[in-house]
Amino acid sequence: MIIFNHHLSFPEDEVQNKKLTDLEDRTSLKMQDLAMEYNFGFIDLRGEWRRFLDLNKQVQPQDLLRDGIHPDDNGKRVLEWILMEHFIKAIYKES
Repeated sequence: MIIFNHHLSFPEDEVQNKKLTDLEDRTSLKMQDLAMEYNFGFIDLRGEWRRFLDLNKQVQPQDLLRDGIHPDDNGKRVLEWILMEHFIKAIYKES
């Protein structure tokens, strides 16, 4: 079983953005705690998404979202890349 936390969302409204970010930060930590408690795999999608944005300054969070919350096609590609990187590393680690 593998659990991954939230990607970064970016509602245009600053108040909603802060509210959602705070909520997703808290629930992401809870997801990580539950994964560790039950010995599930865990992927810090939120941290990896943030790292992707930090490394690619020309990409803004809203460039990866269709409505401020849900990934668009580019966001889905980033999501897929992050997850596949972890799966590939896990496979090679087991070999």
